[in-house]
Order: sequence, then C-alpha cells, then structure tokens
Amino acid sequence: MLAPFIPFTMEELYMHFNEKDRKYKTIAAEEWPSYDESKIDRKLEEKWEMILKIRDDVMKAVEKARNEDVIGHSLDSKITIKAKRDDVHEMLKNDRDMLMDVFIVSQMEILDESSEVDDGFVEGDLTYVKAVHADGVKCPRCWKYTTEPIDGLCPRCHSVMKEMGKI
Repeated sequence: MLAPFIPFTMEELYMHFNEKDRKYKTIAAEEWPSYDESKIDRKLEEKWEMILKIRDDVMKAVEKARNEDVIGHSLDSKITIKAKRDDVHEMLKNDRDMLMDVFIVSQMEILDESSEVDDGFVEGDLTYVKAVHADGVKCPRCWKYTTEPIDGLCPRCHSVMKEMGKI
C-alpha cells in the first residue's frame, strides 16, 4: 500500500521476499490487498467521525483565539467545551486525555448540560467551544501547559525523564 508513496523503498523490500512468495517481478504489478468487511468496527468508525467533527469545532475556537492574539500555538490553549448531546458529553468525559492530544490543546474543561455559554463560545455542529490561554507554565519538553510542574516539567514528562534516568 505504500508503493505509490515510496516506490523505490517498497521495491527494494519486495526484492527481499523469498522468490516463491513473490507473484510478480515488481511490486507495481501486485494487486491491492482486500479486507474482511466483518472485521470493521462500525461503532468505532462512528465514534471517530464524531471526534473529527468535534475537532473541527475545537479548531474554529482555537483559530478565533489565535486571530484575537490570545494564543500563538494551539498548545497554548485551554478549551472549555459543552456538548449539545448526551452521547457527545459522555464521550468527552470518558476520553478526555486522548481528546486533548487529538485536539492539540494543553487543557480541557468539560461543562455539564446545565451550564450556560456566553458570546465567547463558538457554536459547532456537536459542541460549543471557547479557547483561552492555558493556565500554568509551559513544559519545555512537550510544550503543554501544566498547573502542577515538577522540576519545571509537566507530570507526564517528569515521569518519562525519571524512567529514562535523566532526572
């Protein structure tokens, strides 16, 4: 599948296959692989479609904050997000840490259904989102902001550096 993008590398790898395993003299003549439809997780696909729609909402709010010179980079931001639907709210709560990485933000506050949104929020398809400058200090290793620095690093980077024996 990578042959169209890195043809020389893939051709070289193909030549290292045992000759009896090769159907053709070149990888360019190979057929595209087929997939097993039964192994596709429809719920996971739907979840990621939702995540990407929410990411679009978040990026609109981050871009608004960037245009207003509130932030420079998306990691400078803390987003406040309110879901329009219960299933979206549950997913935001359950996957909070992963979503901050997907959205490329340092901090995320999730409002409950009863919370009001003000004019600073950007209305998206599934959420209302507001981006402000993140609280705390910037970790020099990952560039995320933290309110609980340890030796100048965020807790995650401190743990990694300690595990590597660098601290």
